[in-house]
Amino acid sequence: MEYLNWRLVFYINVPVGIINIFMSKMFLPTFKEKVTDKFDLPGFVTSVTGFFCLLYALSDAPNSGWTSLEIVVLFTASGILLSLFVVLELTSANPMLDLRIFKIYVFLISAIATSLISMAMLATLFVLPVFLQNGLGLTPLQAGLITMPGAVVTGILMPVSGELFDRIGIKPIALVGMSMMLIASVLFTGLNLEWSFFSIMVVYMIRQLGRD
Repeated sequence: MEYLNWRLVFYINVPVGIINIFMSKMFLPTFKEKVTDKFDLPGFVTSVTGFFCLLYALSDAPNSGWTSLEIVVLFTASGILLSLFVVLELTSANPMLDLRIFKIYVFLISAIATSLISMAMLATLFVLPVFLQNGLGLTPLQAGLITMPGAVVTGILMPVSGELFDRIGIKPIALVGMSMMLIASVLFTGLNLEWSFFSIMVVYMIRQLGRD
């Protein structure tokens, strides 16, 4: 970052989280229903350790080498642990994550679509600032100002999208949103050093608008 340390991105969420805790205590209703189900400790342990090994391997592989013994062991351990996690969740009477829900076709398709959309959006969130700084030579502040309107659109439209969903249903909203994302993505395939800052900002806003 240009003026502040990048770790501030994480620190700034601390007071927000504390405020949310107090507001939850004040405004959320209290449920006194007794829960008799036991905590799925085996599922918790295998999922946490499995994902830890996977994420650590992915983050350290560029430094240690993808074929190094450490990385191979971590990937192997994550594969075994996560496979065991799936087996445990499918056979447990009280699973931490009920994977059987993926047998519902509509839920499965929606989960896949959501994952693909998230991957596409996160890729843009990572690549675009890098292009603006390394390709166009902008400062972090300037790159942030170009992408900021897209973030503002996201914040404004989230509650609006919920209202539209209640009124007209998901299908029209999804069709319009996916069409806007597709158009913006096609336009971004031609992104080069000749693009104006305004053009980048508008196309990015359209993409964010379609996502929300």
